[in-house]
Formats: sequence, C-alpha cells, structure tokens
Amino acid sequence: MTNQEFLNCVLLSFRKFLETHSRSNQKLLILHGLIAKDISEKLGEKYQVKSLGFEESKESKIEGRYLNKNVDITILKDDKPVQELV
Repeated sequence: MTNQEFLNCVLLSFRKFLETHSRSNQKLLILHGLIAKDISEKLGEKYQVKSLGFEESKESKIEGRYLNKNVDITILKDDKPVQELV
C-alpha cells in the first residue's frame, strides 16, 4: 500500500464517519479492510488474515488470559492466532 492509497482510505473513512453516526463501525470497515489486505499481501499464503471489511468480513475471537476478546484484525497461522512475533 502506498502512502497515497492509505491517505485516500482515510479520506473515504472520514467521509463515511460524516455520513453515519460516530459510533458506527462503517468507517472502520474501510480502514481495517485495506490494512488487513495489505498485511495479507505482505505475509503471503502461510498466514491468514481476518478482519471486518476484508474477505469474509469477520472479526476473530481470541482467548485472553481472563476473557475472550473480539479482535479487529487477526493474523492466523494454521488457523491459530499468532500471539507473538519472533
């Protein structure tokens, strides 16, 4: 993703914010979708990326220490969330 593509995405997201309610997730679909797509392209086929606004358009629920959490953008390897980058 180029800087210009990212800036255009931010502009589209801001316009969506103005069209909808401030608590609407519609503005995030645009941003998270583009970011997830870029991450997916950079990581390649070894990893899967889940995000609203990208492919299946679903958040992931990951196991936390005390509670499970819905995550906006999740990177998975072998269908398991990557929790540490080495």
